[in-house]
Amino acid sequence: MNPSIFAIPHKVEIPAGAYGVWQLPELGVSIPVYRAFGYAAQKIVDTENAASLQNFGVGKLIADHAASLSNGGKGSWDLWKCHPDDSAFFILPNETQQYRCISVSRVKVLRGGYQLDGAGVYLRLPTDIACVGCVDPEGKENYMAIFKLTGKLP
Repeated sequence: MNPSIFAIPHKVEIPAGAYGVWQLPELGVSIPVYRAFGYAAQKIVDTENAASLQNFGVGKLIADHAASLSNGGKGSWDLWKCHPDDSAFFILPNETQQYRCISVSRVKVLRGGYQLDGAGVYLRLPTDIACVGCVDPEGKENYMAIFKLTGKLP
């Protein structure tokens, strides 16, 4: 059994302008996410202690630099250290959503998408979230962890 199923979200303040805060307890990550598209998304990713949130097919994509620090230096965006069944939390202004990791992989970056072993990567539900971070400085490959909504916390 993965002890991550007993994780609880840490109390945080959502910064002004942020969509919410994404937490990956197993990695110590607690990072504000900001909605952005195109060049603006890259600018957010390049900002310290910030990740971009974009639409990705029917779901959402949260992107930051691999090994980027968050949570006062206590957490690192090391997606390759995620495991299936790890918990995650999306703290929004009016609710906290709980997620479970269903896969971790290394994907090829394409113009407007991702590919795993020659097949396109697609999310199935509007509540699905894919997290990505570059494998190499050129950005040709990303680590990707996919999360499914499991419920909402009071």
